[in-house]
Amino acid sequence: MVIRGMALGRRTLILGVLLLVLVTVGSPAYASPPPQAGGVAEITSPKNGERLSGVVQIIGTATHPQFQRYELHFGPVPNNTDQWYGIGDPVPTQVENGLLAVWDTTYIPDGTYAIRLRVVRQDGNYTEKIVQVVIVNSEPTPTPTPSEPT
Repeated sequence: MVIRGMALGRRTLILGVLLLVLVTVGSPAYASPPPQAGGVAEITSPKNGERLSGVVQIIGTATHPQFQRYELHFGPVPNNTDQWYGIGDPVPTQVENGLLAVWDTTYIPDGTYAIRLRVVRQDGNYTEKIVQVVIVNSEPTPTPTPSEPT
């Protein structure tokens, strides 16, 4: 009787371990989903390094399958303090190869700046594109022409 009880206990233990393994292996993993492909943040105009003055159209693409909005900002180069200024308000509509914003650069001091396009997804994550431009609104000071002695 004791031998029979040990065999039954051993079988129960093996079945219990097998059941535990099957339940663990068969359970779905609850990892975060991979980032979705297909989103684009692209500024096609102005081009990197372009010199700008006056009112400028910013052209590009801001799309994503989980799109929430896009934002445009500008900041000085270098931007050691990560200081960005909005170009217009956030836009809740996707744009493909079109007008993203109109930027009036006349109130910005001459210098090198970065334009940042940020496409924000519904989960709060984002994709961004940065291009550097040079603002040149100041008129050059005319150089006087030397007069010839008479």
